[in-house]
Amino acid sequence: MKLKTTNTYSKIIILIFILSSISLVLFAGLLFYVKKQQQIDYRETKNQFKKDVLAIYKMEVLQNESYVNDIVYWDDFTTYISTRNEEWFNKSVATSLNTLNFDKVIVLDKAGNLIIEKSKNPAILTDLEVANAIKNIKLHDLLRFYKKTSVGYVEVIGSGIYKSTNANKKFGKPYAYFFVVRILKPTFFEKLNIITNSNSKVTTTNYTEKDTEVCVEIDMRDENQTKLGNFLFVRNYNNNFIILNNIIYFITFFSFLNLLIYFLFIRKWVNNPLNLVRKILEDNNSKAINSLVRYKGEFGYIGKLFKNNKEHEKLLKKAKLKAEENDKLKSVFLANLSHEIRTPMNAILGFTNLLKNDQLNTEDTKEYLETIEKSGNNLVLIINDLIEMSKIDAKQITPNYTSVDLNKCLDEIHETLKITIPAEKKIAFVFEKDKSYNKVYVTIDETKVKQILVNLINNAIKYTDKGAISFGFEIHKEQQEIHFYVKDTGYGISPEDQVLIFDRFKRIDNDYTTKSSGLGLGLSITKAYLDMMHGKIRLTSSIGNGSTFYFSIPLELASKKPKNKVKEKLTVLSNSINSQKRILIEEDDEINYLLLTKMLSPYQNLELIRAKNGKEAVDIFTNDQKFDLILLDIKMPIMNGFEALELIHKIKTSIPIIAQTAFSSSDDIKMITKSGFTDYILKPINREKLFELMNKHLNE
Repeated sequence: MKLKTTNTYSKIIILIFILSSISLVLFAGLLFYVKKQQQIDYRETKNQFKKDVLAIYKMEVLQNESYVNDIVYWDDFTTYISTRNEEWFNKSVATSLNTLNFDKVIVLDKAGNLIIEKSKNPAILTDLEVANAIKNIKLHDLLRFYKKTSVGYVEVIGSGIYKSTNANKKFGKPYAYFFVVRILKPTFFEKLNIITNSNSKVTTTNYTEKDTEVCVEIDMRDENQTKLGNFLFVRNYNNNFIILNNIIYFITFFSFLNLLIYFLFIRKWVNNPLNLVRKILEDNNSKAINSLVRYKGEFGYIGKLFKNNKEHEKLLKKAKLKAEENDKLKSVFLANLSHEIRTPMNAILGFTNLLKNDQLNTEDTKEYLETIEKSGNNLVLIINDLIEMSKIDAKQITPNYTSVDLNKCLDEIHETLKITIPAEKKIAFVFEKDKSYNKVYVTIDETKVKQILVNLINNAIKYTDKGAISFGFEIHKEQQEIHFYVKDTGYGISPEDQVLIFDRFKRIDNDYTTKSSGLGLGLSITKAYLDMMHGKIRLTSSIGNGSTFYFSIPLELASKKPKNKVKEKLTVLSNSINSQKRILIEEDDEINYLLLTKMLSPYQNLELIRAKNGKEAVDIFTNDQKFDLILLDIKMPIMNGFEALELIHKIKTSIPIIAQTAFSSSDDIKMITKSGFTDYILKPINREKLFELMNKHLNE
């Protein structure tokens, strides 16, 4: 009996099409609304801008027009036309050249002949002709017009000269004509730019407006009302609607793309397996069962159930193989997240697998273990860099300034790093001391300055095969700065790479850098440290000629000599203790606890008591205080190490308490030390360091 087929695939397609259509209609409506609002906003903005510009421009010329309109009705002015008293003219009229910033004043008689003219600079405006304007000046009215001269465009305001009795009655012909001239200088446009909040200039062509700006044009006409050009005012228009339009376009495009993806993949993921189910139910088709099993999710599970009726054992075996394959694929996916994490992990897992071979000799075993240890250390360095950068981003690191002997500080770096240079590299490593700075005590963050120098020197060692590496410092009292440098004769850095070298997570990829490991965070951390200390860093380099890094920090001379650091005495490692000892170990992780027990197994007379969280450790110690040492993890469930330490110290302060922590930055160590821990040990735990702590605190 065949089952009646229900076309589920078609129903899903119709549903998706309806929902997508509704979404597209909504987006279209939203786009139409945004476009409409954009047009309204643009039109209102332009109209308001035009009103503002016209009002400001009118105000700019109104003062000059008011002056002309006032002075042409002075009776003394009409008297001057008859007497030509130049002294009066200079005192009463020509002063406007300075008071109102005119560049020229002109008086013409009725026939247009020159009576007198005064200029700020007689050498300019010699080509200005205003006599033709007389015929266009109406009785008792002003005429404002513009002319183009050898010094640029000028504004001219002219009027007839009348007696005061004619001012209100509006009769009587002019005795003469008076003109004031102002050159439209850059300062004129700068002033307009400021008060209109725009860019203004004179144009002779029509301006093509853009979507990102609004403009206003005011005609410039000569005395015959012939258009010379335009005053153009352009202001930026913050068209935020463009972004919204782009978002809507993007969403619409994505919706179409999403619809296409649905059509393509629903057929593959839904319709095809449904057809297989139909074939299995109708014909018990073995081939269809095998095909259905290859699907993931519910359809694959249904296929497995079908196949279970025929070959239960074979199906279980395949399911197990498939699960193992999925685990391997998951491991490969996680390993591919980062090349720099994959590389040490590959070495660790690979050489660990080789150690399973019982036929390995001692030398091979030692070599494999050293490689695993080295790769593990590289992995820890990578993780430390990531943690340090995350703490910098979270602003959890601040400078800790102390008094430091600068020469001694750099000596320590030199002594520490010179032994790390591989023997195959022929490099001279030099700390270039300046004898004039033999006794320089400064206040700096010693830890961060050392870390910066170590990062730069390690990079120099990494990318230098032969030649020399040198470093040192100079005191610049006039600049109040300490200048450090690290110079090498290595491969060098190209100009385009120098731009990226301090960018976070950007590592230069070339034939030299691919040979070395690391996330490329060292220089980013260096830059972040210097920013904290208000310092700067730069470099000079070229391919084949090495590199020199320079960095500077503010100079603050120390008021007193730094305290001498007490050197720890070397301890002969031993796994023997004087008597029976009891240790309380707080460790919530099973593997870490197992590792501690294995590390401490060579010790005799040790009784280890475990607590799985901070609260349990406090409870155990409250009920039984007969412990000789406590190992406290910092990060624990229920109650962390700091809280547990505080409660234990309320009960008994004399017991040694050692912090074991994966927080390894200098700021974390300072916090642990200040909180009252007797000592600390960092994860991954070093066995020799653990033995040293046991000997130190159990044999006292």
